[in-house]
Amino acid sequence: MAYDPDGSTTAPGMVAAGFGVLARQWPVLLAMGLITAALQTVQKIEGERMFGGPLVGALMTFAIVIAQFVVTLVLMRMILSYEELVDEDTPIRFVTYLGLSIVIGLGEAVGFVLFVIPGIMLQMRWFLAGNFVLARNMGVVEALDASRDATAGHRWAIFGALFLTGLIALIPLLFVVIAAGGVIAYTRLPWDSVLGLTSTVLLVVFGSLTNAMSIAIYAVLSGNTDRYEQVFA
Repeated sequence: MAYDPDGSTTAPGMVAAGFGVLARQWPVLLAMGLITAALQTVQKIEGERMFGGPLVGALMTFAIVIAQFVVTLVLMRMILSYEELVDEDTPIRFVTYLGLSIVIGLGEAVGFVLFVIPGIMLQMRWFLAGNFVLARNMGVVEALDASRDATAGHRWAIFGALFLTGLIALIPLLFVVIAAGGVIAYTRLPWDSVLGLTSTVLLVVFGSLTNAMSIAIYAVLSGNTDRYEQVFA
């Protein structure tokens, strides 16, 4: 059972923990968000203008997806290392993380197809699995089991924390959607328009906070009790 003397692993406590990591690691988190946003913008421009035809567009999309994957892994691992959460001599296991992502994606898809609640519970159950791969050199099954054990008894709190974090970004994003004239108009916003850039900034902030919260929750629920006071300070 995770160290929880003051109820700080409640949803508000987890959100506060995320802000703590964000305050310490904002340069790396911001860089990750900006790189991701830039890659997505390139993909959107290519999709709209089709510079090299369908084949070139497909190849570029594939390259962008791979680039996003690599950037996310490397920078998340960097933050985990800065937070002193990485076991010694643990490599970055790209293939293992890819396999884990596929397994989680398929499992959650089945959960959401059958019923919404099972899909949500699988998301919460496996929420920390990626960090176990990056920080503890675990395989796919081992990481899934570790995340299951670490999140036991805390899954609704994690869901609540994610919900609260979503509201932080979605409320201002809702105003952007309304200003754009609706959801369809929002999806067609030029990337270099005021509303398009505002949307990008909000999504970068939301992504940075979500990643920070993932690491903060991992720091406590993975059994790193020696990091508890620093993370929840």
